[in-house]
Amino acid sequence: MDTKPREYQRFILEIAKTRNTIVVLPTGTGKTLIALLLIKHKQSGEHSKNVSVFLAPHVPLAIQQTNYLRANCDFERNAFVSFNISSKNQWSEKTWKKEIAASGCMVMTPAICESVLRRGYLSMSQINVLVFDECHNARKSSQYNQIIALHYLPCLDHERPLIFGMTASPMSSANGKDHIQTAIRQLETNLCAKAITPDSHSDLKFYTLNPDKTLVSYKLNSADSNVALGGNLMVQLIQLGIREIPQLRGLCNDAASIAEDFGSWVADAKLKEYIKVAIDFLNDAWRRDLSTEEVIVIDGDEPHANGGSSKKDDPSTDIDSLPTLEMKSFSFTDKRSLIPPALFAKMSPKFLALVGILEEYATDGSFCGICFAEKRCSAMLLASLLPRVSTLKSFLRAEALIGHGSDRNSQTSAIGFSMGISQQKKTVEQFRDGKLNLLVATKVAEEGIDIQPCNLVVRFDVVQTVISNIQSRGRARHKNSKYVVMVSENDYDTLQRMHELEKSEAEMNALLLERMNAGEDDIDPVTTLSGLTVSHDIQLTPDTIYETPTGSKMTTFNSVQAIFHYCTMLPHDSFSRLRPIFTTGPTLVYSPETGDFKTAWISSLQLPLNAPTSCRFISGKPCASAGDARRMVALEAVKMLHRAGVFNDRLKLALYDAGPVSDEADYIKAAQEAFGIQKLGEGPWSKSVKRSDASVVITGYVVLLEMENTPILDIALLLPFQLPEVIAHGTHKVLIDLKEKNFKFHSCKIGVPMDAKRADLLQKFSNTLFYNALLRTSPPALDQENEYLLSVVPLISGQDAFSNLSNPEGLEKFIDWKALNACAATPVKDTRKYDYAELFRTHGSDLVIVDRMYYNRRYRLDNLLMDRTPWNHRYQKMILAEFYKRRLYCRERILEDQPVLAGEFVRHMYQAGQAEVRPANEVHVNLIPQFCTPFPIKASLLSGSAIFMPIIMEYLYHCLCTLEIQSKLSMMDIVSTDLFQTAFISSNSQLIGSNYERLEFLGDSYLKMHLTLHLFVNNPTRDEGWLTRSRTALERNSNLMSASLAYRFPSALLVNPLSRRTWAPPMRFPLSVKVSDKSTADIVEAVMGACIVASGVEGGGTALKQFFGHTYSVHMREYAPIMPYSMEGSMALMDEMESEVVQSHKALVASLNQKIGYKFKNALLAVEALTHTSALGIYDGLTTCFQRLEFLGDSILGFVVANELYKSPEQFDPGNLSALKDELVNNQYLSVVSYKHGLHTLIKQASSPLAQEICNFGMRLAEAQSNAKAGEFYWHSLPHAPKTVSDVLEAMIGAVFVDSGCDFEVAKNFVDRLIVQDFWDSFMTTGASIKGVANPTREMAAYAENCGCDAFYVR
Repeated sequence: MDTKPREYQRFILEIAKTRNTIVVLPTGTGKTLIALLLIKHKQSGEHSKNVSVFLAPHVPLAIQQTNYLRANCDFERNAFVSFNISSKNQWSEKTWKKEIAASGCMVMTPAICESVLRRGYLSMSQINVLVFDECHNARKSSQYNQIIALHYLPCLDHERPLIFGMTASPMSSANGKDHIQTAIRQLETNLCAKAITPDSHSDLKFYTLNPDKTLVSYKLNSADSNVALGGNLMVQLIQLGIREIPQLRGLCNDAASIAEDFGSWVADAKLKEYIKVAIDFLNDAWRRDLSTEEVIVIDGDEPHANGGSSKKDDPSTDIDSLPTLEMKSFSFTDKRSLIPPALFAKMSPKFLALVGILEEYATDGSFCGICFAEKRCSAMLLASLLPRVSTLKSFLRAEALIGHGSDRNSQTSAIGFSMGISQQKKTVEQFRDGKLNLLVATKVAEEGIDIQPCNLVVRFDVVQTVISNIQSRGRARHKNSKYVVMVSENDYDTLQRMHELEKSEAEMNALLLERMNAGEDDIDPVTTLSGLTVSHDIQLTPDTIYETPTGSKMTTFNSVQAIFHYCTMLPHDSFSRLRPIFTTGPTLVYSPETGDFKTAWISSLQLPLNAPTSCRFISGKPCASAGDARRMVALEAVKMLHRAGVFNDRLKLALYDAGPVSDEADYIKAAQEAFGIQKLGEGPWSKSVKRSDASVVITGYVVLLEMENTPILDIALLLPFQLPEVIAHGTHKVLIDLKEKNFKFHSCKIGVPMDAKRADLLQKFSNTLFYNALLRTSPPALDQENEYLLSVVPLISGQDAFSNLSNPEGLEKFIDWKALNACAATPVKDTRKYDYAELFRTHGSDLVIVDRMYYNRRYRLDNLLMDRTPWNHRYQKMILAEFYKRRLYCRERILEDQPVLAGEFVRHMYQAGQAEVRPANEVHVNLIPQFCTPFPIKASLLSGSAIFMPIIMEYLYHCLCTLEIQSKLSMMDIVSTDLFQTAFISSNSQLIGSNYERLEFLGDSYLKMHLTLHLFVNNPTRDEGWLTRSRTALERNSNLMSASLAYRFPSALLVNPLSRRTWAPPMRFPLSVKVSDKSTADIVEAVMGACIVASGVEGGGTALKQFFGHTYSVHMREYAPIMPYSMEGSMALMDEMESEVVQSHKALVASLNQKIGYKFKNALLAVEALTHTSALGIYDGLTTCFQRLEFLGDSILGFVVANELYKSPEQFDPGNLSALKDELVNNQYLSVVSYKHGLHTLIKQASSPLAQEICNFGMRLAEAQSNAKAGEFYWHSLPHAPKTVSDVLEAMIGAVFVDSGCDFEVAKNFVDRLIVQDFWDSFMTTGASIKGVANPTREMAAYAENCGCDAFYVR
């Protein structure tokens, strides 16, 4: 891309380097290149560390300029990093700071730039050059002018950036030289810059082409019945009761325009199509069933009211006005459908004239043109109809290019013409690439969009301004191009207007050249600004600006928009339109200057019911106009909302703050820390005997094991510490063969001295027992830095040891030191030959042998077959020797002179609580002595006592870990150790009969309730939406994971079942373990659940305060004194109300008290719980809407139900608990309860669709109840209940809780009586078979966990 400047561009650039400049150049003469060179100059100078800002009036142009600048910049890395463009006003301060620091130049729309400057993310002192593209838009209260007035002018001179404006004309429309000069001076004043243009001697004339201008006249279309059709239809619709129909008003206006531009049949067809769409749209938006008299029916071709007579039945209807067969056959949607000749003849003369212009280019292969239309509907129809003309179809490839629409109605209309940014970009690229040869565009194609030079530009509608004339004509830059303006015959006013526009353009150019030649351009506009005869369009006073301590500002120009945006962001349903209500009127104010009264305007503002009470009613100040009064009271509302915390110090809605939103970085950090947790903390087991130091002696304590229905085991534990009493004195349970089995620990108080030699014996015995007998893994490297934490010792007799447990001499003499020495003396690879006859006589069937050829399996020796040899004994249908060679792949020579050993397989350790089961042919086997060696541990120990050791050691080790955590949390008096331990056992571990999932279910509900209460009390001005987002942030997994990691919870979590392939005896320095993210977070809720089961809601409060900080209260009643409701305030408020309102209020509350069986102390709470957001004007001076109380009551209801389900004797599994809870708290069931107690009759609302829906559901419910069987959940067969009805019931729970002084028992009893009792037995009976409301999140989480995904989480 050529970036070498021309002579006139260099001339302008040199001037722009030294002062603020507005360059006036025709379209297509390289204004953007000058801006690029100026940016490069500033980035290479002393201000290179600052950012350059390039402003484009709309997003497509901003994207285009971004691509151009990015492609032509070669800055050094330290001066320039990247270009960034954003139309997202919701970016956080952190994001904006990061983007600004990383950018050398930022291209953005003026709306985004003004917002960034106003919020203080960027200051003028950080900008080195400020470029205004299409700067003629700097008029009146435009955002260009706001940037200058609010942010540029208040800066000190040395902090101001250089300003560079670009335009094809500094004026829109003016008459006479004086008016032109005023317009130029006004633009210069607004931008604090001087307008310049190259003189007549420059080379500019070599780069500009003036197209041939042609006026094409057409006959005026005759008066069309379409306008009347639109008016009559509008009257019919209003008579039928449809009031708010801005979409239909707009389409009727479009229909009149279409009739004039295209012809009556086009308007007829499009009007009918739009009515169908509009009726469907309105029906869906209003959510109501229209009666048969209200429905607009399109019967055949004519719209009429159902039940009335159509046009076909009306004898007065003109037959010529009915649609013809050609109209019926033509399709607007099918692009292959040509316009029939009969219909083409009925097209408007204006359309036919345009067709005639285009027909001249039918044989021109290089044709490229633009047709400008005033309205979006005209542009869309032209692009659709022109290629369907038979004489144009062969060469014309047309598409519309229109804007996205900025009026409020176009955003909600189902029939509005608009085009998204991506579609605009695609259309321009297709036109640039030659795939299209005609653009039918609105003014969006006039300003700056880089479109290839055209040989034909047509103005389908009259040119209104000088700038439009210049810019549209500038598109005809092709050699021998034409500029065609279409004008109706004898329209002398339009011709005169065109002449005045061209005359004004010539006078403007002459005036600019005159000023240049006179040297006026040498005057600095900034220093002489006050000497100009015009003032800035925006005059700001201290009353019209509000500034926060951060430097963020709000003015009267954006205050109304900010208030409307705030109202739309308040939580609401489809039955309420939340918007500010302005009441503006004239008033008389005293003028000290004249001593008389003068007329002024004053406005008051009422915000929706869920706005903070202190900000609901706002009065403004007297102003000169009604518009100023509205803006002033809106600014006052912004001030009050900022003080209430709704707007933050950056004057941005607090819902966009980073705090209440889940931060993925926090989650990733917590997830990374969860990996690598070691299983042991610092405890009494840190004592160790270093085998390199023989002088060290520590004390070991023997712990005997007693299994249910089994004598004391002949194997014991030897610990370097006294077993804690809470473990030693309790009865414990583990799963064996999938059944719970009780066992006890018996700890000896007298220690056994342990030196390095004895410690070595214990280590070797443990290795032999576990890794050579019970496990299938390799033993660890044991040294002085790593040894077993829980050592095992063989006993001569476990029962004798138990009898001498209290013997002051201790149990040292009952330890089988002989067996320990035998294990230590046995080599790892023993190839010696043994006399098994002698060994069998000595040890009998207690002898264990290992066959190294038979996979090193261990067998108890049953018998010696002395009369047999491997070569004459048959085993498994073959000679034993052949079995070894063929099945066991023995390659050694098998000796003949040796007996055969008969053995029985010795079982391995219990795996996942189940005994190992083998086929019969593997249990009783015949072995060859040649390959066998004696095992140093006797069979009675291996197959009896030792088989339980892995499960018991894992259990004890887990007890010790959880006990250490429980002690650190100071929860020994709150929850029992066994229940606390359960909170650290996952469902997969299969160690004991319970796991943490039920506790986690309970703890999750409590956490939600307590967090809700804390937020509710401490944020009295926040709406329900903010409270919900904040609670979600507090209870997100990353927060719970952080709390879990702070107390090393993952180190004690049992995740996987016991497996002899993976399990290892506990070590002093174990390997790291990986715990899933969800499990890491779930432990916190499980611990809360355990505390609740043991100590009630106070126990849960203690746990929550431990995890979330001291700001949380243990007892819920502690929140009552700071609750944002008081009897004194309520009584004072009622005293200010009219007596009629108070009496009506009291009657309402009395009726409510009778229906629910609870008498409110604070009656305003009851009114608030019944008030819908639509109820403006109904007690709105007394209270707000029910949303906050519903938010509180929903969480209380969830916990009460969860607690009741947890305690139920049915002991439901977690899946059934969740299903039953969903059934008890879902909208459908709660609505049924609300109807039962008559709450639906007390709801204060002002929405007739809502009232209709409540009534309709009530009738359906009554019918279903009358036909329901006992215990049947009949509400499942009903349509969706109006959520407002269930919300009122939840709000009532919250109101009762607050009114009782935060007494949980009162709220619990209220829920039990109104909601739970009626269908509790049915719910309990149904249990797992219940088919309630689906929970997609939980189902997805379960699916992810089953698939092995441990990183699934919801933020």
